[in-house]
Amino acid sequence: ALRVVPNVVSCSAAVSACAKVGRWQCALALFRSMPESRVTPNAVSCSALLSACGKGGQWKRALALFGATPECRPNVFVCSAAISACERACRWHCALSVFGSMPHSGVRPNAVGCGAVIGACSECGQWRRALALLGTAPLHRISPDAGVCAAAVGACAEEGRWRFAIALLGALPQFRLEADTVCCCASASACGKSSQWQNALALISSLRLLHAAPSVVSCNTAISASEKAAHWQHAFVFLGAMQSFHVAPDVISCNAAIQACEQAGQWQTAFARFSSLPRRQIEPDAVTCNSVLSTCRLSGQWQRALVLVASMLPRGIEPTAITCSTAISACEVVGPWQHTLSLFVSLRQVRVEADANSCSTAMCACTRRDQWQLALALFRRMASCGIAPDKICFNEVFDGILDHPAVWDLFREAVNSGIYPGLLSPRVELIDLHGLSAGAAVVAVQWRLCEIAALKARGVELHPRLRIITGWGKSLQVQQISLVRWAVRELLEVLGLRMIKTRNPGIWVVDVRRLRPLTRSLSTRVTQEGRQAGRHLLKGTEDEYDGSAKQRAFLIQAAKGRCKSPINL
Repeated sequence: ALRVVPNVVSCSAAVSACAKVGRWQCALALFRSMPESRVTPNAVSCSALLSACGKGGQWKRALALFGATPECRPNVFVCSAAISACERACRWHCALSVFGSMPHSGVRPNAVGCGAVIGACSECGQWRRALALLGTAPLHRISPDAGVCAAAVGACAEEGRWRFAIALLGALPQFRLEADTVCCCASASACGKSSQWQNALALISSLRLLHAAPSVVSCNTAISASEKAAHWQHAFVFLGAMQSFHVAPDVISCNAAIQACEQAGQWQTAFARFSSLPRRQIEPDAVTCNSVLSTCRLSGQWQRALVLVASMLPRGIEPTAITCSTAISACEVVGPWQHTLSLFVSLRQVRVEADANSCSTAMCACTRRDQWQLALALFRRMASCGIAPDKICFNEVFDGILDHPAVWDLFREAVNSGIYPGLLSPRVELIDLHGLSAGAAVVAVQWRLCEIAALKARGVELHPRLRIITGWGKSLQVQQISLVRWAVRELLEVLGLRMIKTRNPGIWVVDVRRLRPLTRSLSTRVTQEGRQAGRHLLKGTEDEYDGSAKQRAFLIQAAKGRCKSPINL
């Protein structure tokens, strides 16, 4: 029988084969078994082993082998493999350390190692270090090649430093290099991320003048640049020009063009492009459908949104959580609440993972149509679905069940969960309503007044004034601030509490000395059972409070955002 005697060439080839498929364990086992076969590892086998470790995400092991294995004596190939392992793991400082140690080990750095370090810096957002390395390349007698320059341009592109990217592109002739497709695409990407769509389109168009063939990636970069700038016409012009470049558009090209329509509110154009995809032999994906759904949401086309969602599964497209929230948002604004809730339930039945955003949107649709029972039931189901309610979810529920006794237990849950950090201040004479909706703000103020009344009942000396921070439109939307201020003001007027003017329009000061002292049992009942807190706070009888039922009903509608404020805030 023919017996093959292992030698350094065959063993190195075996280690390299393992490295190509990312089998670092096999590569390491082969490398360690070489002395048993009386084969001494060399630089080729060492660099192959380091490459295998890098592809397998074992950058620490690669550096340990690089520094501790006698056979892995540093040379240009071993060092480049170690740097590449660090690059794959986004460990730019380790890559830079290995690169800096090469001259001390008697190894002259080359363009491959320099490009790998620049690539590591690019992946980690260290664009300044990448440019500095490129600038010092002549000091190491390195002639940057196209790959090194492309890595530096890519570092600028990752951070949107379009001016540096274009300047570097213009400096390529100094290195006796010409701009190629990779460099132009990277520069165009940097321009696109900075909304410099004109420069991005000019760079991609210049490829033909440079006798470089535009690729589908370069064309997609130009379309994405137009999309980010909401120039949908330019996006479609470039999409149509791809045929003249002999480049076939793919689903990414069409998605970018449809997203440009979304930004500009061109739902008809988006639907036309979406409908033409089968004729162009392009299979839409979930991103495509979600982009079209978003145009429906912005344009109030809830019927088309329902039709599109219903067609996804027959087309073999799995709806996502974004599909759920976007479609529900499209129906929530103008569509019937039954359709919104039915859509939410049907998407859950096909195992689409709902999130807090989709749940809050569904609850908003219910509360807008006075279906507070459904909104509350949906809120209670969130925990069983593994969804943690966020601030928006609590706000929607409070706006819907403001006049229901369950609001107090729910508010206690929100406070204990830290949903409203502004309410956790130890100073009882201060309440911060930032982040609260109008309904939540009304409940919070009543809650704090109950706390003050309970402390007064126990004989605790308190500050005679309550400071209510409502904000003035800087941290929240002006409309939301106006609703909060108006609802709280209506509540205070109903309760007969006098407001004191201050210089800060975002803070109201209330004189709480008129709060009638409550007994311990009464304050406990108000706090724990939530029995119409306001009627116990008035200085007078319950009949006087009941006489303002119309005001109270008007206040509830105001908190839900259904009444136009007659008060000039």
